[in-house]
Amino acid sequence: MNEGQNNTFIDVELGNEAAYALMAQLHRRAFEAQGEKAWTVHSFRELLQSPGMKATIVEKDNCPFGFFLYRIVADEAELISVGLDPLYQGQGLAALVLSRLQSDLALAGVKQLFLEVRQDNKKAIKLYTGFGFKKIGERKAYYYVKGDKKVNALVFSLKLPNIDLGLMD
Repeated sequence: MNEGQNNTFIDVELGNEAAYALMAQLHRRAFEAQGEKAWTVHSFRELLQSPGMKATIVEKDNCPFGFFLYRIVADEAELISVGLDPLYQGQGLAALVLSRLQSDLALAGVKQLFLEVRQDNKKAIKLYTGFGFKKIGERKAYYYVKGDKKVNALVFSLKLPNIDLGLMD
């Protein structure tokens, strides 16, 4: 658990069913309003059993408001999902979460971060490009939303800084 300005970052341990349930609840709050199907407790359980998969729950004043789920493979990472309760959006907390993720990944030796975002999610695209992400591709009809509507995904990438910890072999 790590803290900063009434915000707490809690790394999810494998087998933590309460955390899986909380992430499913937060995912539902964050994505159902956009017409996306919410992920289930089973979805989170299965994802977190995959090699390299990690998740962090974020709290403000002891109230969980978001999560991020990512996978590290060698020196690359993919942001699988990030979700914030709509009641906490517009407060700069998404930037806080993304900053934390970037720091954790850079410290872990990750050199590049990839993500996909719905092409109609203008707020997220603005956030990502503001952090220096570059669009590198597009996946046609990637997301399915209510009414069998299909939405393209934009693929972004960010080169992370090398962090010299000053450790000697």
